[in-house]
Amino acid sequence: MRKRRAVQLAEADRVADDFCEWVSSLPYVRRRSHGLSQTVSMFDVDCEPLERRLTWLVVDHEPTTAQPTRICARLPRAVAKAAEKARFGVHTVPMLPNHVLFTIDPLAHRRDVESLVLAAYGDAMS
Repeated sequence: MRKRRAVQLAEADRVADDFCEWVSSLPYVRRRSHGLSQTVSMFDVDCEPLERRLTWLVVDHEPTTAQPTRICARLPRAVAKAAEKARFGVHTVPMLPNHVLFTIDPLAHRRDVESLVLAAYGDAMS
């Protein structure tokens, strides 16, 4: 009988160089640079019909490549709690009302990162 691994190993399906372009391609998402750092990109929802303007994602990337080194998303507290329990990242800062800033594990699988990013985007649009 085979034993399952307790620790996931880093695999080839990590977040790719085109991550920021993928996020920018979502409807009503606007990418802007951070004023104090050239390696940080911030993503806002700017939806005039819904009157929604909100920063929901912050990505720090390598200066020479576009490979993300840190991804922080504004998530609902319940989603962040479940993601932390699944070891997809760490609850970093509590935010009002009932949200947290969640730092996503840089070694997480691409599908897990995309799921959390889409959860943050869906919450920002609602």
